Amino acid sequence: MNKLLDSNRFPLHCRRLIEANAGTGKTFTITTLYVRLILGHGTEKSAYPRNLMPYEILVVTFTNTTSIELKNRIRARLIYARDVLLGNTPPDSIFKNLFIFLNSKISSLYVIRLDKAIRIMDSAAILTIHGFCYNVLKRYALHIPKVFNPVINTVKITEQQVQDYWRRYLYPLPKESQKIIQKHCKTPLKLFNMLIPLISNKKFIWKGNLIKTPSSIDEILEYAIVNKEYFIKCINKIKSYNAHKAIECLSIAIDNKILNLRKFNLVTFKEKSTILIQWMAGDYLDLPSSLRLQTGQPWFSQLRIKTATKKKFNTPTNPIFTAFDIFFELEKKQSYLLPKLLAHARYVIKKNIIHNKQTIGLCEFDELLNNLYEALHKSNIPIANSLRQEFPITMIDEFQDTNQVQFSIFNKIYPLFKIATNSKYNKFYSLIMIGDPKQAIYGFRDADIYTYIIARDTIDTCYTLSRNFRSTIHMVEAVNWLFCNVQNPFINKKILFNISKANGIKSQLLLYGKPITAINLWLPKSNANISTRKYIKIMSTTTINHIKYIIERSKKKEAGFIIDNNISTLKPIKLSDIAILVRTGLEAIRIQYALSQYCINSIYINKSSIFSTKEAFWLIKILEAAVHPYNYNIIKSALATRLLSDSLEKFTILIENELIWEKIVDRFEQYHCDWQNFGLLTMIKRIIHDFDVNNRLLRRKEGMRSLNNIFHLIEIAQNVSNKFYNHNALLRWFYGGLANNFPEGMDPESLIQRFLEIDNSLIRIVTIHNSKGLEYPIVYMPFICNYYKIKNSIVNLNKHHYFGNVTIMNPNSDDLIFAETARLEEDLRLLYVGLTRAIYTCYLGIAPLYKNNSALCTIFNTHTLNYSILYNQILSISDKIIKIKIINPTKALEEKKIMLKEKFHLNLQNRYFNGNIDLSLGINSYTSLTNNLKHVLSQHNFINKEKVSILKKTTQFKYINEFPSGLIYGSFLHSILKKINFDNINFGKVKCLYEYKNELEKIISLKLMHSGYDKEWKNILLDWIFNIFNTPMISYIPIPNIVKFYKIEKWQVELEFFISNSYFSTTILDSLIREYEIFNEPYSEILPCKIKGMLCGYIDLVFKNKGRWYLLDWKSNYLGKSYEDYNKNALLKSIIVHRYDIQYVIYTLALHRLLRLRIPKYDYNKDMGGVFYVFIRGFFNKININNKSIYYCRPSIDLINKLDKLFSTN
Repeated sequence: MNKLLDSNRFPLHCRRLIEANAGTGKTFTITTLYVRLILGHGTEKSAYPRNLMPYEILVVTFTNTTSIELKNRIRARLIYARDVLLGNTPPDSIFKNLFIFLNSKISSLYVIRLDKAIRIMDSAAILTIHGFCYNVLKRYALHIPKVFNPVINTVKITEQQVQDYWRRYLYPLPKESQKIIQKHCKTPLKLFNMLIPLISNKKFIWKGNLIKTPSSIDEILEYAIVNKEYFIKCINKIKSYNAHKAIECLSIAIDNKILNLRKFNLVTFKEKSTILIQWMAGDYLDLPSSLRLQTGQPWFSQLRIKTATKKKFNTPTNPIFTAFDIFFELEKKQSYLLPKLLAHARYVIKKNIIHNKQTIGLCEFDELLNNLYEALHKSNIPIANSLRQEFPITMIDEFQDTNQVQFSIFNKIYPLFKIATNSKYNKFYSLIMIGDPKQAIYGFRDADIYTYIIARDTIDTCYTLSRNFRSTIHMVEAVNWLFCNVQNPFINKKILFNISKANGIKSQLLLYGKPITAINLWLPKSNANISTRKYIKIMSTTTINHIKYIIERSKKKEAGFIIDNNISTLKPIKLSDIAILVRTGLEAIRIQYALSQYCINSIYINKSSIFSTKEAFWLIKILEAAVHPYNYNIIKSALATRLLSDSLEKFTILIENELIWEKIVDRFEQYHCDWQNFGLLTMIKRIIHDFDVNNRLLRRKEGMRSLNNIFHLIEIAQNVSNKFYNHNALLRWFYGGLANNFPEGMDPESLIQRFLEIDNSLIRIVTIHNSKGLEYPIVYMPFICNYYKIKNSIVNLNKHHYFGNVTIMNPNSDDLIFAETARLEEDLRLLYVGLTRAIYTCYLGIAPLYKNNSALCTIFNTHTLNYSILYNQILSISDKIIKIKIINPTKALEEKKIMLKEKFHLNLQNRYFNGNIDLSLGINSYTSLTNNLKHVLSQHNFINKEKVSILKKTTQFKYINEFPSGLIYGSFLHSILKKINFDNINFGKVKCLYEYKNELEKIISLKLMHSGYDKEWKNILLDWIFNIFNTPMISYIPIPNIVKFYKIEKWQVELEFFISNSYFSTTILDSLIREYEIFNEPYSEILPCKIKGMLCGYIDLVFKNKGRWYLLDWKSNYLGKSYEDYNKNALLKSIIVHRYDIQYVIYTLALHRLLRLRIPKYDYNKDMGGVFYVFIRGFFNKININNKSIYYCRPSIDLINKLDKLFSTN
């Protein structure tokens, strides 16, 4: 029974299923249910018995991207709900009805619940299915010994095992046996290719028979060796006959036109006759491929001659023809050697792969599912009960993409009981499944629609979402009409089409002042069948012509988007509003190439790693040459890339000319120095400039794409290089990237290809699979009639009528029919997904293809898509919903030629810069100003204790003062403090810091692991952080104020600033600061220099407390081993020696300027709190309210005003 879902009254207990049509707000519904669970909202029948926290609600998705997006959406919804309860934001219609049922007397309690949930959303249990399995297996590692690090695939391991199998089992065989094997499988590579589809499935069928695994190779060869004698006898018998008589018999039949000339044309017959005579005269026992058809049948077999004989004629006969038939039947029996060999190889190789992965601690993602399934069903440990206690409620998103193993896991954790027999169980545990069977399109990822159907059959009531919020009314009506046009539109009677109700949207897409038709069918008027190749050409050209047409109309304000029927709000159509949906990457490449021929920018959005591109390989060759500038072979490899040379001819000239070669070697030596002294980015920029990389790439087709890939790779490499302390470590990380194997926590934030072109100048080309969950104003599906037939060699079936989930080789006719039906079902679901991506309009390329069995044929209930049939069907439908547009294929192709001719007349030239650049401008910082300080240690008797010490792993650590000193270790301490999220400790209570303990432990553990430090430091560093943040800071200006970290109001970590400065000397700056910042000890001197341009810096922490703004800088200076070494005098001496006074004065000026812009009626004396310099090594193992490791001051307003004037002059 179906029931319309009301998100405010939906029961949050028992097992529930929500079926959501496309565009009906499935994710929005999940976020609303999440808010209800946090609040404990609902009546006695619909509410969960108690309110929950994010770590108690398990939300399962199927991709990392989806889980991140869902977490952000839920967080935003919780914040919105809190703001509504506080009265800061008006409620939407959902929350308006939801909050009616809340007790207004305890609204503050609801706010506290929401606020707490928001703060701990980082620990929310929103995971992918594989992430959930991995976490559970890791937690029960002592009881389940199958816990390993997951890897994306194990293809290389499989390839190695196939080669090992070949060496161990096939090499030692006698020559005769090897010949029999090689007749079916000649090389390890061929064996590997045949085994790939068989490795994952347990069952393997060959020609309708289930193949059992042989116990040994000898068992496989036994039957073949016995039948070998029969083969030899049969061949000898064939050779004993008179070939000339047989040839003469067929020659007469051909001359008398008894045989079909397509199968027996005279030219081919003479060639085959010559080969037959030569073979029969020779000693070769096997029948050569030249005397066979592609199916393996002998060319001169009696059966073939019989099928070629015309009606009313007698079939030519000869003993040799009958002998060939007998030979072929014997060979068919012998053909079972290959499946038995594959079954044996699969068993041995799979067993070895499992053993090897266990040895090195790896597993595939699907093995995580299988391991957890086995643990839940076979282990004596009550894992399911523990998981129910930990996650009383689980919501599974995109449930239609699940499979049998995944559902069995959750079915075990949340078993189904009848409410009458176990109401207590059903009340306290809930499994909520959300999906849409019409969008089940990931069969190639092992998703199983039949599992969804089985799960749905276990539930009495199915809740539905049917109101479409995405598309226009006409677009929704058009999709409804198409799928209601035929009975059982998805073939499977269990998958119903629920009509969507259009909510409508405020905007419209107009063309010549009228709303554009929702679905447009492009169709040739001719009823004649056309080839697939011609269909793709015609529709590519038609698509491009139409895109040009609507863009030109938009420029003339004859087309565009309007809001609320107000023509004055007309907005133009941009290329980014257009999406072209395709089935495969090959179709995407074809349409992208066609667009590029007309100079139309487009982007093919796929999810391949940028490290799989050729640009990644080029860049690593250049980095290798920069790391090893004295290895000439490595430099030559870098020069051979298309980044540094246009062709191999020019590359040869470079290396053969000694003078040029010496200059190149000198260049790479300089690049090596640049990398060491100035960093990776500076070196790469110099290489790009020296070798004119930009222009070199832009002169090529797809040059912009290559250039953007290079810039993206450089950005990733630059960010990662900060985490490594030598160049070789970065190279090793890059090698791992090429192999798609990153260390934990060291993968770049995004491996998806990202392009830097302007958004509004790009058409999106997306596969229908990748478009799921997205929406586009205008959608083109030019090749929707094209489909991919099931191959006759290998078929994968999720639900075989007898064997279940199997792989079939050489399928019989019944298996092919079943597989073809499954293919058509998924194509129909793909059509539904594609159509529902469109907001305003969709264009479909339709043509009467030869022997077409596409999804649209099913929708229109016809075997051919010609004009007369479709026109009659949609005659009664309004033009606003569906319309046929006739296209002229010949005219379309002629227009393409004209456009191509115009393109070649374009005269494109690079623009050149003719202006002047002031080379005296530069970017300076506190570090560069104080880089060459002249310390006067003898004058103030200050001992510099900043010596680098080595981290010994044998030491027993107790206190933070035992942590080694030096730049590297100081940076490590800084990196931990930068990761602190003050929102998680800022709740007005000390205990909130301790609630943040788990997150802090993760941060510290990860940092220790990446830096290679002993894990024993974790607890010491954790205590050290607690000591810092529990120690109050005291400011004295204008009145004493106690500042506590857990009470700061607003904060910003690593605030970057740039201050423009005129041309002045550092001597002026130094003397001005000394005039106001007076110390009793001698200052370290700054060497005089002229600065002009920008002054930049990063303030470690800016925060607000009690209405005043403060800046804070963490100082990791080592001043001594004991607590007493960190006193006021020691801090002052350190500030004087390192001239931190210059630093905090510049930082104060930067913050002063920012506050002056942001705060109305800003007053320095009132709003500026001052500066805290926290010497972090002075916080030992206990909290000390009188800690002397914090230096406080507030520079004079007169000094800040004079500096402001100095930097603003000229």
